Amino acid sequence: MRLATPDVAAPILDAARRDSTWFCRAMLGFTPWSKQQEILRSVRRHRRTLVPSGFNVGKTMVAAALICEWMSTRPQARVVCTATTNHQVHDVLWAKVRTLYAGARIHLGGKMLDREWVFGPEWKAVAKAVEDETAHQGVHGPAVLVVLDEAEGIEAKMVQALDGLMSSAGSRMVAFFNPRSTQSWCYAAAQRPDIWNAIPISCLDHPNVVSGEEVIPNAVTRQWVEETRASEGEDSDYWLTRVLGVFPSGGTKQLIRTEDLQVAADVGGISVDEEPRAGLDVARFGGDRNVCVVFDARRRMVARESWTGVDLMATAGRAMVIARRHGARLRIDVCGIGAGVVDRLRETGAEVDAVDFGSGPKGDWRGTIPKDALFKNRRAELHWVTRTLIREKAICIPREFRDVWADLVVPEYDYDSSGRITIEEKESIRKRTGRSPDFGDAVHIAMSNRKRGVF
Repeated sequence: MRLATPDVAAPILDAARRDSTWFCRAMLGFTPWSKQQEILRSVRRHRRTLVPSGFNVGKTMVAAALICEWMSTRPQARVVCTATTNHQVHDVLWAKVRTLYAGARIHLGGKMLDREWVFGPEWKAVAKAVEDETAHQGVHGPAVLVVLDEAEGIEAKMVQALDGLMSSAGSRMVAFFNPRSTQSWCYAAAQRPDIWNAIPISCLDHPNVVSGEEVIPNAVTRQWVEETRASEGEDSDYWLTRVLGVFPSGGTKQLIRTEDLQVAADVGGISVDEEPRAGLDVARFGGDRNVCVVFDARRRMVARESWTGVDLMATAGRAMVIARRHGARLRIDVCGIGAGVVDRLRETGAEVDAVDFGSGPKGDWRGTIPKDALFKNRRAELHWVTRTLIREKAICIPREFRDVWADLVVPEYDYDSSGRITIEEKESIRKRTGRSPDFGDAVHIAMSNRKRGVF
């Protein structure tokens, strides 16, 4: 390693700012393969990058290279890298950062410490295992990089707290993980391409596997892939997650699968002709959202809106405007303060239907739902109705409403001791994913077929 004089450093910084791949080759002596290059480009172009990957494809190397490039080319840069365990963040990721720093062809600057890289009080990187939401408070600057390693194991509330560090336009977040669960925050994030740019990495694309030779030392090999194919089979979740780097096909308790939503979305028109319907999920607390979705006469979603605030008159008026704009009959959840919205609208003479998730099942979808299906309550029944309609392609939620998809795929179902289908409680979902599936609930409410009364 040699020190860079100002006349040497200036063109290096200029070239690195234009091309992260050049920095890796020229400064670190590391040539990224195609998927690693794609990750480096994504971090430059997108605020949030999601990297689900197969086994041993080089995600730690590219994460460490990204940290080195970020810190040495951006004055006043801040980096927070974290994982679920001290071993992962210190002995794996940060150890690779230290190795690249020590072997760089030109001194990258600053002072490398055991768990920090310091240029100055406002210019440093920190490696720290997940503790609590307040662990990284106060980290701000023009260029904050948040690196989440083994991200699927990090709780959603911690991810939300770390996302708060990205207030500046030049800040970025990148999450690396092996996709093992369709019930994690990572899976929900993958359903939001408007927020996260996802770059899945399959072992089958790795240079070692493509060539059959060890082009990149200590990385995945074709031999391991073939052994896994023989022992686990290509239809196994192990193959999907550890080799292809994609989420499993869906656990037995996942209510609605993304694959089914995709198929239903590709159906141009659905052969039904009914009164357009709208569903309103009313906010229960000040921080919650009021959510309204609308389906046309062919049971195709045509609109969805959300707003905050618990003023009943304002909520009632806005929901009715949305429904009337589309000629839709409005269904409203009456649990909590939703009953007040129904009362206000009925006082004006509006035709609205009340849906009580806590009441018993109503059987208003006989012929669609099997006769022997038992449900704990109306909430479970309507969730199952939506699931069935999606699987039968009798409802269409276009891809432009991917935020609605993200809510629909989150809940799990189970059976109680009486054999009745139950749906995961909303508070459990909120704790597990860090958010409330309000758009999904509005869809389920809209699927009620009962008129008048409280159903």
